[in-house]
Amino acid sequence: FLLICLFSFYRIYNPSQVGAISKTYYFFLITSFILIILNIYIIFLNLNKKINILIIYLSLFLSVFLIEIYLEIYKPYLPSQILTNERIKLAHQKNINFDKRSKYEIIQNISQSGKQSFLKYEPYMAVEYDGNGLKYKNKRIFPLTGISNIYTTLSNETGKYPVILTDDYGFNNNVKLKNNIDFALIGDSFTEGYSVQHNENISSFMRKNDINVYNFGVGGSGPLSQYAIFREYVQKIKPKKVIWLFYEGNDIFPDIFRESKSKFLMKYLSDNNFEQNLINRQEAINAALSIFLEKKKKEYFLLNNHYLRIIKLNNIRELLMSSRQKMFKNSLNVDNFDGFKELKILESILLNVNQNITSWGGEFYFLYLPSYANLKDNKQNKHKVEIIKILSRLNIKYFDLELEIFNNHENRLSLFPFQLNGHYNKKAYKEIANLISKL
Repeated sequence: FLLICLFSFYRIYNPSQVGAISKTYYFFLITSFILIILNIYIIFLNLNKKINILIIYLSLFLSVFLIEIYLEIYKPYLPSQILTNERIKLAHQKNINFDKRSKYEIIQNISQSGKQSFLKYEPYMAVEYDGNGLKYKNKRIFPLTGISNIYTTLSNETGKYPVILTDDYGFNNNVKLKNNIDFALIGDSFTEGYSVQHNENISSFMRKNDINVYNFGVGGSGPLSQYAIFREYVQKIKPKKVIWLFYEGNDIFPDIFRESKSKFLMKYLSDNNFEQNLINRQEAINAALSIFLEKKKKEYFLLNNHYLRIIKLNNIRELLMSSRQKMFKNSLNVDNFDGFKELKILESILLNVNQNITSWGGEFYFLYLPSYANLKDNKQNKHKVEIIKILSRLNIKYFDLELEIFNNHENRLSLFPFQLNGHYNKKAYKEIANLISKL
């Protein structure tokens, strides 16, 4: 109990995520402190009472570990596992062989084949690391893209992991970055092309239409890190048209909510001259990320050792934390989270981007991507009206993909793999590519 108390105290003052002090650690701290006091009191009781209390302790101890063993075997509580199991079930019904390996196992298998491969880096990792990027040679670097010219994998939502070969700057392209780009795409995992093969994302379909396009989309990025990508890469090459793909499912919350706590990323918004010169520092990015991602891989295999997980009660702790996070997220989305600060940040980002693009004679378009949940329940995101007002105030041309694409289908969910929550399928990406190609 003393060790739990000390560890909880440490985690409260040294949170694992920037700006995030879990209430769970407060619970552990208070509970362990109470139990320490209780054990001190038990020392002064008579022998019979001590034996009875010991029996209670042993019963609780065995019960907790039996529950932990059950959770480790079946994992019925994880929402991601529930969704994956549903995908596997539907894939089986369609005679699709669903790859059940983890992304870490995929990377390991690729490496064993002699190809250089790493876990997919996403900017939120650096935000959660400590908010100020990664340490490299006694300096700070905040990578916005992945390691260049390596194999990595995206999310498996169709049964087959998409394996991609990153380009010279760590983006998902099979073309070189040039100064005469007609279209530049900026966005998150939907833009990068999660859930589909490398030749089935938006930019790939545009190239099939003979469009000169470069994909700056990065999974796990929010509007602030996307703005940083714009500053570090896009404005350096001054493309003719910039397409910003905004996903309503997470770009305001949790993305801007989380990213705004990074003082490093906020410098891009507060200082128009701030930059890391990342376009010329890919070697440093590769070196820093190689160390960081190798550490992540080792942590993963250590954390997924079944015996260690059971001893550390990982599943019970994850269950408690996921329940709290779900309650916290729901309370923010429904009751308390008005997104006022985050919407102001988004408006500042779009204002700066629009002014920059106008200065070199380019065109700026904003695409609003609907979420599975809102399409399924026929609801409207609570921030959508305000976002459209921002776009109108800034005189930015925008397209609502719910109206432009999804409402043209009798079954709107048919544009998602297995019609389940997640990213769009290749059919949706192709239709988005056709819409953009006409701009």
